[in-house]
Amino acid sequence: MSTSLINIAGIDNRMEKILASRANIKSFKSFRDKTRTPEERAVLAEKTKLPLTTITYWAVQAELLRIATMSSDLAIEFIEAGFYSVYEIQIFSVSTILEKIKEANSRTKITEEVVRDLQNARVDSAREFVCTKADLKGEAVQTATTPSTSLDLSCLMMELKEMRKELWDIKGMIEKLSS
Repeated sequence: MSTSLINIAGIDNRMEKILASRANIKSFKSFRDKTRTPEERAVLAEKTKLPLTTITYWAVQAELLRIATMSSDLAIEFIEAGFYSVYEIQIFSVSTILEKIKEANSRTKITEEVVRDLQNARVDSAREFVCTKADLKGEAVQTATTPSTSLDLSCLMMELKEMRKELWDIKGMIEKLSS
């Protein structure tokens, strides 16, 4: 598990200072604990004047980083494949997870062993995490260094990922019904 806010992709020293000064968030645990629900994330977005989808994206990373062997790079790959919580990683089969990850990123280095290790790793306790695909939809996720010309493309990519996840959700329901 990560212990520094800097380990969340998109949070640099400048963002860390904004979170500390505007919302009194000075640690990874504090950020994770204050972003468990959409309402908490909305309050944080208002306090920090940062986009809600950016806060949500960081919150999902923090949620996944509760897994002891999870890295920020792995967390991003799981988010891109439509996995937003530790619970989702634990309930899906290794093959389903790998299939979704490979569909989202054909060049992934994630293997069955990596997924099994994540599923069996120690997980730090926390309140229930609430995040839906709609929470990450809407505006583009921004970081301090994201050029404004890429925001439209970023938004489009997020929408495509969400549509892909919806299709996988339907496929998963069909698989459960047929078994």
